[in-house]
Amino acid sequence: MVLIALDRLGATPQRLDEWYETYRDAHAVPPIPEPVAPVDPENWQDALGERSREADYRGFLSARCSGSASTGRSAPICRR
Repeated sequence: MVLIALDRLGATPQRLDEWYETYRDAHAVPPIPEPVAPVDPENWQDALGERSREADYRGFLSARCSGSASTGRSAPICRR
Protein backbone atom coordinates (compact mmCIF):
# COMPACT_ATOMS: atom_id res chain seq x y z
CA MET A 1 0.00 0.00 0.00
CA VAL A 2 2.86 2.36 0.73
CA LEU A 3 4.17 1.93 -2.81
CA ILE A 4 0.77 2.85 -4.22
CA ALA A 5 0.60 5.93 -2.00
CA LEU A 6 4.13 7.01 -2.95
CA ASP A 7 3.30 6.54 -6.63
CA ARG A 8 0.11 8.59 -6.38
CA LEU A 9 2.06 11.31 -4.56
CA GLY A 10 4.43 11.51 -7.53
CA ALA A 11 7.45 9.47 -6.43
CA THR A 12 9.86 8.56 -9.20
CA PRO A 13 10.34 4.92 -10.24
CA GLN A 14 13.81 5.12 -8.69
CA ARG A 15 12.33 6.23 -5.35
CA LEU A 16 9.77 3.41 -5.46
CA ASP A 17 12.55 0.90 -6.06
CA GLU A 18 14.59 2.35 -3.19
CA TRP A 19 11.66 2.14 -0.80
CA TYR A 20 10.88 -1.44 -1.79
CA GLU A 21 14.51 -2.56 -1.42
CA THR A 22 14.73 -0.95 2.02
CA TYR A 23 11.47 -2.59 3.12
CA ARG A 24 12.45 -5.98 1.64
CA ASP A 25 15.80 -5.98 3.41
CA ALA A 26 14.46 -4.71 6.76
CA HIS A 27 11.64 -7.27 6.84
CA ALA A 28 13.42 -10.24 5.24
CA VAL A 29 10.79 -10.55 2.49
CA PRO A 30 11.43 -13.90 0.79
CA PRO A 31 11.88 -14.03 -2.99
CA ILE A 32 8.91 -15.01 -5.13
CA PRO A 33 8.99 -18.77 -5.78
CA GLU A 34 9.09 -20.14 -9.32
CA PRO A 35 5.70 -20.81 -10.99
CA VAL A 36 4.15 -24.21 -10.22
CA ALA A 37 1.04 -24.45 -12.40
CA PRO A 38 -1.28 -22.02 -14.17
CA VAL A 39 -4.16 -20.48 -12.24
CA ASP A 40 -7.37 -19.96 -14.21
CA PRO A 41 -11.00 -18.93 -13.55
CA GLU A 42 -11.95 -22.53 -12.76
CA ASN A 43 -9.18 -23.30 -10.25
CA TRP A 44 -8.21 -19.92 -8.77
CA GLN A 45 -9.53 -20.76 -5.29
CA ASP A 46 -7.80 -24.14 -5.02
CA ALA A 47 -4.39 -22.93 -3.84
CA LEU A 48 -5.27 -19.72 -1.99
CA GLY A 49 -2.82 -19.12 0.82
CA GLU A 50 -0.11 -21.41 -0.55
CA ARG A 51 3.09 -19.34 -0.63
CA SER A 52 4.59 -21.67 -3.22
CA ARG A 53 1.93 -20.54 -5.71
CA GLU A 54 2.57 -16.78 -5.47
CA ALA A 55 4.03 -16.51 -8.98
CA ASP A 56 1.04 -18.38 -10.40
CA TYR A 57 -1.41 -15.98 -8.74
CA ARG A 58 0.59 -12.93 -9.77
CA GLY A 59 0.37 -14.02 -13.40
CA PHE A 60 -3.33 -14.74 -13.15
CA LEU A 61 -4.20 -11.47 -11.43
CA SER A 62 -1.95 -9.37 -13.67
CA ALA A 63 -3.70 -10.72 -16.75
CA ARG A 64 -7.19 -10.28 -15.29
CA CYS A 65 -6.72 -6.90 -13.63
CA SER A 66 -4.54 -5.09 -16.14
CA GLY A 67 -5.44 -1.45 -16.34
CA SER A 68 -7.18 -1.27 -12.98
CA ALA A 69 -4.20 0.25 -11.15
CA SER A 70 -3.80 3.04 -13.67
CA THR A 71 -7.49 3.95 -13.61
CA GLY A 72 -7.87 3.79 -9.84
CA ARG A 73 -10.87 1.49 -10.24
CA SER A 74 -10.97 -2.02 -8.84
CA ALA A 75 -11.33 -4.86 -11.29
CA PRO A 76 -13.23 -8.06 -10.49
CA ILE A 77 -10.90 -10.96 -9.76
CA CYS A 78 -12.84 -13.35 -11.93
CA ARG A 79 -13.82 -11.24 -14.90
CA ARG A 80 -15.95 -13.41 -17.18
